Amino acid sequence: MKKNNNLIGWFCTYVPEELIHAAGFTPHRILPYNEGSRKDKYLPPNFCPYVRNIIEKIEQDKNSFEGLIVANSCNAMLHLYNVVKENFDLPVHLLHVPRLNTKAACEYFAFQIKNLKIFLENINGNVTTESLAETIKLYHKTAEILKNNWPHLNLAFPLKIASDYSTDVFDFFDDLYYSDRCGFNSRLENTNFSALSAEKVEDENDKYKNEDSNDYILLEGALPSKSLLNMISNEIEEEIIMDNCLSNRYLVSQRTSNLTDIYNTAQNLDDLLYYLASIYLNKPSCPRIFSSSNERTEIFSSLLNNYNIKAVIYHKLSFCDFSNYEYLRLKNLIQHTYNNKIPILKINTELEEQESGQFKTRLDAFLEMIE
Repeated sequence: MKKNNNLIGWFCTYVPEELIHAAGFTPHRILPYNEGSRKDKYLPPNFCPYVRNIIEKIEQDKNSFEGLIVANSCNAMLHLYNVVKENFDLPVHLLHVPRLNTKAACEYFAFQIKNLKIFLENINGNVTTESLAETIKLYHKTAEILKNNWPHLNLAFPLKIASDYSTDVFDFFDDLYYSDRCGFNSRLENTNFSALSAEKVEDENDKYKNEDSNDYILLEGALPSKSLLNMISNEIEEEIIMDNCLSNRYLVSQRTSNLTDIYNTAQNLDDLLYYLASIYLNKPSCPRIFSSSNERTEIFSSLLNNYNIKAVIYHKLSFCDFSNYEYLRLKNLIQHTYNNKIPILKINTELEEQESGQFKTRLDAFLEMIE
């Protein structure tokens, strides 16, 4: 990566990217895509591979960033914060994200976002009411364009959108996270998206599950490696939908229709910060949010009820408790509610490219079984 002192690195989809942009910086999501290299310099090998991978990426590109923002998503991310603070000469901020979605939690998170604003201003950023309002509109537009082509963006992201955007599906995600947002929105508007579901569904409350709809393969679990996602997209003929923080959990935070009144009536910067807190806590929850004990099960049920799910591929990240609990929750739901009629393949990875060979063998056998 070339030297660019305008970059602010972030990792978790609970970090309000709009605030970084409004402060005059370039948001840069650091993804764990250093496949095949050594990652145990700062943490033991039996530690979260996502975090170990990210730390190596930071070490490689440490001179490119003005600062980093770490959300306390889990205990491993707290270790990431400590490693960066102790080993790298970089400003780093720990964003405290509540594990509940209540009015009190939203007020708490708005206060934490205000502290993040102060952190950004201390490294030469400047956030105004006008700059934040314009940035929120800019980022909301991305999700609005995509929802015009896929009304169920709050539930899942169809990989077909990425392949319509470019023959290489990762071009979509690279542009989503690393290109100028205004330019990316323009390219989205000029993309000829296939009528993947528009002919069947006109409203986000409609179901995709009917006799004429396609079969879907659901990719669930932890954020996949590039090699794993490319392998799945190349090997599977059915349409693939994803529910993870690479896609829909990130995108839907930028457009929550039932909260638009808060935005439209915002009078000052504090109101906009509260609005950001609201939309981020109200997006589809990840496994670390405990708004209710059944929320994640309800999300799984909605996915299985709204689509013709032919099979599920679950990506489990090694040494990740949340990832393991989620798999057990989904497996239990399929077993007891769907009488094991939906096949599920669990793929356990450490985000390494060399793992793809054995996974291809297992995937090929799984696909042959469900034919």
